[in-house]
Amino acid sequence: MIVEAGWHPFLRINHQGLVKISPHGQWQPLDALVSAPGQSWSGQVVCFKTNPLACTLLARWDSGYQEPWLVLTDLEPQMADALWYGLRPSTECVYRDLKSDGWQWQNTRLLDPQRAERLWLAMAVATLKDGYAGWRSGKSISSTRFRATSPPTYYL
Repeated sequence: MIVEAGWHPFLRINHQGLVKISPHGQWQPLDALVSAPGQSWSGQVVCFKTNPLACTLLARWDSGYQEPWLVLTDLEPQMADALWYGLRPSTECVYRDLKSDGWQWQNTRLLDPQRAERLWLAMAVATLKDGYAGWRSGKSISSTRFRATSPPTYYL
């Protein structure tokens, strides 16, 4: 479904399960590809013995992490990096800013794609301007001015 929409999947999976590196190879545990921090591996594989899936597996285990990142994609191994998965949190924050945490995009009633496109452009420019203003104000405030305060109280 993701590929049919013209997107490239980049899906993280857990390290339990089996993988076959070559079409005629033996099934082996996913966690055998990177068994310790500091290791990485990428290649064409068949994942999941029960419901096999031919894909690219990107495996990376950085020091300081309890387990590796195992990422499946349809991209060629030399065209992708497991580190891209680290961009996910910032992408999710921007998505929330456009929806329920910020511009309330989900409440729009626009049906015309061209008008929605213009609104998205305005929201993108406003988000950049807002971020820049926050960055500038943060640079001008001394960290000594911050002190512990009680959380705000809200009334209905």
